[in-house]
Amino acid sequence: MACLGGLPLMEGMAELLRWAKLERGAEVVVVSDSFDVAVEAVLRRRGLADLVDGVYANPARFTEEGELRIGKREGGRPCSVSGRGACKWAEIQSHLSKMTSTVDFVCFAGDGANDLCASLSLSGERGDLALPRKGFALAR
Repeated sequence: MACLGGLPLMEGMAELLRWAKLERGAEVVVVSDSFDVAVEAVLRRRGLADLVDGVYANPARFTEEGELRIGKREGGRPCSVSGRGACKWAEIQSHLSKMTSTVDFVCFAGDGANDLCASLSLSGERGDLALPRKGFALAR
């Protein structure tokens, strides 16, 4: 489990999370095609876990023997746009529908083809913002 916390974090992501939560008071969620235990370990190791209000990722748990057991993603439907993994935009919409406060705008950071659907679904009327990672598939 300790090795998971050493996984890399996108350059600038720690600063973005701090700015969103501490400066803007935003609701911060992570939507990932990785495993929840990996995302949570990285956030804890870098002191960012308290900045995140929710993690939507593939469920996985370690057994007492140290084996990684992968579960079924609840409610995640395949993405019809990217054709890869769960539809991140559907998960964002689900999270937004559960919020009790008004959403001023959505800021979405991504880097891969599996982030295309969420990026294309953002609302210009609301002033949503897409932050594609420079030099990666989503920015092309």
